[in-house]
Amino acid sequence: MCVWNNRTMLYAEENSEIFYGVLKTFEEILSDVMEGNEAAVQTMLFAGLTNTKEHLSIEEFFNYYEANNFQNYYQIVLDGLLHYLPDEELNIEISEIEDMLQTQQEEGDSDRWAFLFYFCKKHFGMSNEEFLDSTWRTISILQKEMLKETPNYQSQKVVSAENVDI
Repeated sequence: MCVWNNRTMLYAEENSEIFYGVLKTFEEILSDVMEGNEAAVQTMLFAGLTNTKEHLSIEEFFNYYEANNFQNYYQIVLDGLLHYLPDEELNIEISEIEDMLQTQQEEGDSDRWAFLFYFCKKHFGMSNEEFLDSTWRTISILQKEMLKETPNYQSQKVVSAENVDI
């Protein structure tokens, strides 16, 4: 059984060098998963399993992993990501937050993680563990609900991040 939360995605980044030979960002891994890249699927599967079994070694993983079961592993990873990522409607409605992040900080996944962590601590009072145990989907829902409290939404019923103190 795999766990799909922020901790898993950070494990994937941290361990991507094992499978790729170089460190990859979450966005790069995600893009590669969508293309059916085996290294990306292995990275995500290892991260999802590591999150459930604290001391899963890479040797144990490769003893478990069978190349001829790639399609099964691929489906497991896709299913996990579908439950981790926000649905399309949420993605559209909170895109302004992501736009603000891109303009305020340099591009890079570590910046995105730092911003998201800070945002969740400041606006939602999340503990470190709550953040790691959350998913992008749940944080997106919280962000959307917070944005509905802004004056722009109250007057025009448009979700806008422009009045949020980030």
